[in-house]
Amino acid sequence: MHPLFANVVMSSVSKKPRGRPKKLAQSNAGVGPFMTTLMTIRAAKGRQRGRPPKVKPPLTKNVCIGALIFVRLYNLIESARTNCMENADENHVHMEKDKPESNLCEKNMEEKIDYIVQTLECLQNSVETLNAKIESLTKENDELSKELEAALATVEALEQLDWCVLVEFFVAMI
Repeated sequence: MHPLFANVVMSSVSKKPRGRPKKLAQSNAGVGPFMTTLMTIRAAKGRQRGRPPKVKPPLTKNVCIGALIFVRLYNLIESARTNCMENADENHVHMEKDKPESNLCEKNMEEKIDYIVQTLECLQNSVETLNAKIESLTKENDELSKELEAALATVEALEQLDWCVLVEFFVAMI
């Protein structure tokens, strides 16, 4: 018996395996039927038992890739810094040359403020209409809740009535 299966608890009832050769049954004697099927499947396929070992890539390859990525990122950052510095210098020079454009910027700012004010006025109008709708729906809800309470009171009163007495009353009237 294999040392891995030495600690397997044997069941008190041993069944004779069906349809197996005697040699296989004798070599697996004392092992439960589930274990014999696993052992035969693994033995038949010729696979190694257990989990295959993990293969780790060499450390030097990972270090080289990491260094390459670092160098590329560093170059990108440096090129972005130089572009930003050049653009900032150009923007500063243009701002000093074009003083009249600052008035255009102010006009653009005024137009933006006007647009924001108009948008706020539209929003205020829509809020007012929505508040009016909310008030009308609240009133309608109050009316419907009163009608519901009246209907429930009627149902409760009808449930408490003795129908036999009511039927006799109507029969007597006829």
